[in-house]
Amino acid sequence: MALIITPESETPTRTVTINFTTAKELVTVVTGVPSTYTLPQTVADEAAAIALLEAMDMSDITLTANSGVALKLKWEYSGSEFNNASGQSNNFTWTVVKAEDDSEITAAGGVTATGTTAVTNYTISTEAGISALTYQVAGGSKETISPVNEDPSTNDVTVAFGTKSITVSITPTDAKATVSLTDQPTEHGTLVDGVTSYETPVLEAFKFTITAEDGTTKKNFIIKFTVDKEKITAVTVPATYKLPEAATDEAAAIAMLADMEGVVIKTNGVAPTKLNWTYDKSNNGNSEYTNEGGKTNVFSWSAVRSDAGDALEAAAGVTI
Repeated sequence: MALIITPESETPTRTVTINFTTAKELVTVVTGVPSTYTLPQTVADEAAAIALLEAMDMSDITLTANSGVALKLKWEYSGSEFNNASGQSNNFTWTVVKAEDDSEITAAGGVTATGTTAVTNYTISTEAGISALTYQVAGGSKETISPVNEDPSTNDVTVAFGTKSITVSITPTDAKATVSLTDQPTEHGTLVDGVTSYETPVLEAFKFTITAEDGTTKKNFIIKFTVDKEKITAVTVPATYKLPEAATDEAAAIAMLADMEGVVIKTNGVAPTKLNWTYDKSNNGNSEYTNEGGKTNVFSWSAVRSDAGDALEAAAGVTI
C-alpha cells in the first residue's frame, strides 16, 4: 500500500510504501496427548482401534492454533501386523490437523504436533468372584451373607417362620460379569446398577453362577434356606393371683386359673396356646393343697400349644 504525503505548500510531495505480511497459521499449543492408552473394548484390527481413539475423551487434551481454527488428532497405525490379542499393545502415530478437512498445519517453534501412543487392546476379565450377597424377606430388612462360600460349600440361612418368598441380590466383583441360575442358565434375574436380584420361594438350595466377562470362567454358589420353627416368643403371667371364689381342691383351682386375667402368650406363628397349671407339694413346703380361706397355694405353669400340633419351642431368652 502506498501513501502520498503533501505539505501545506503542496510541494514537495513524499510517497510512503507500507508492506503488510499475513502471519502464518500455526499450531501453538499441544498438551495432554497420552503416551499410553487402553482401549475401552477389545478390537480385532487397527481400523476399529482408530475409531475408538477418535472417540477418546478429549477433556484433558488441549489443541490450539493461532488462527482459532478447530483442531483434532488424526491417528494412524505405525506398526507392521496389528496384534489383536487381549491386553496386547500396538503403536499408533497421532498428528494435529484441522478438524474441518484433516489438513495439516505447521507447528510453532517448540511445539510438537505429532507423536506416538502405545495403545493397549482391552483386557477381557476372568474375574468371576462376588463382592456382595444379600437376602430379604417381605417386610424385613436386607441381610448380608458374609463371608460367601463357593460351591460345594453352602451359605446357610435361617429365615422366620411363615416365610414364603425371599429376594436374593447378587453383586459380582467385576461389573462386566453376569449372573444366572445354575440349573437355568438363561434366567438372569433383574439387573439394576450392577446388582442382580431374584425373587424365589424358600428353597433348600438356591444355586446361582457368576460368569466372567471372558464367557468361560465360572464360579458356582449355593444358599441353603431353612425356615425357622414356630416358637413361643413371649410369655407374661401375673406373679400373684386371687381366685374369684373358693376352690375345694387343686383341680377346682386349676379350672379357675385357666381364666386368669393378664396372661399373654405370643408366638411367631398362628398356633393356639394356653398355660398348663400344676400343683407341686415341693413348692408348697411339701404340704397338700389347702382350701382354707385366705391361704396361698403355689401353682406352676408352662406355656404349651393348645391344639394337636407339634410342641412349641421357646425362642431364645424366653421362659415357657
